[in-house]
Amino acid sequence: MLECGSIRAKNAKSILIKNVFDSVVGMVGFWFVGYAFAYGDVNEFIGYNKDYYATAGFEKILPDNYLIWTYQASFAATAATIVSGALAERC
Repeated sequence: MLECGSIRAKNAKSILIKNVFDSVVGMVGFWFVGYAFAYGDVNEFIGYNKDYYATAGFEKILPDNYLIWTYQASFAATAATIVSGALAERC
């Protein structure tokens, strides 16, 4: 909504659709691989745990993993909209 308030009215619909799309893609991407990279067992480069990809086996690992996932996924999706919001009406 902040982004819509800083642009002209003729572009409001496209910005809202772009933000919804960014949020959906961000959440799905975080669901597939983001959580496994962030919270998996650490190796030399990135975290890895096959149980965390696409939330497979979450219930067995930690009961409140879904709560943690929702919290972290909201930040991951928000980061995408911040970057795209900086370019509103500029490209």
